[in-house]
Order: sequence, then structure tokens, then C-alpha cells
Amino acid sequence: MAAAEGVGSVFIWVNVRLCNKRSAYLQLSAKVDTDADALVISNKQCADLKLMCVGEGVYRDIGLTYKVYEGAEIEYMGRSAEIVVHSVVDLEKPLLGMSAIRAS
Repeated sequence: MAAAEGVGSVFIWVNVRLCNKRSAYLQLSAKVDTDADALVISNKQCADLKLMCVGEGVYRDIGLTYKVYEGAEIEYMGRSAEIVVHSVVDLEKPLLGMSAIRAS
């Protein structure tokens, strides 16, 4: 599922399972951006998973601050891969970079 050359991001919805390496997990429906490489979820979901914060950043194009977490795995269609997680305060719907799924 790669974006056509020159087209940019393509968005689809998928059901995924996100877990930390200590067995806590979340089942969620995520909007997939085929051009992104991180999962974006709410700060509450990161707290529920007990993920380790390793930094902060800003999405420059929209001026939104996020925190960066490590220690998460994503499961989708029988495949799993480690994934970098960004958390945003009060995010309504999770967003997932498809390249994380292809990396497994």
C-alpha cells in the first residue's frame, strides 16, 4: 500500500493493536497516513500503556506540540513491529504511519 509517486499521503482506516513490551495493550482504530513513520495517539493512551517518554517536538506546519515515546509494538494483520509513538493532548482519533507496518 504505497502512495503513488508525486501524490503524497493517502489516508485509510485500519484496526490495530498497540502494546508495550510488558503486555499492556490498546485496541484501536487508526487513520493511516501512508507517508508517515510514527503513531500519533493521545497523552492519556500513552499513560495507559506506561510508555517511556524520550523527548518532545513540534509539528511545524500546524504548531502542535507532541511528546515522543519508545517501547511500543504494533500488531496488524498478523504482523508486529516496534513503533515510535507521538502523544498529543486530547487527540480524538489515532493516526498511524504505514511505513511502521511495512517495517516488520
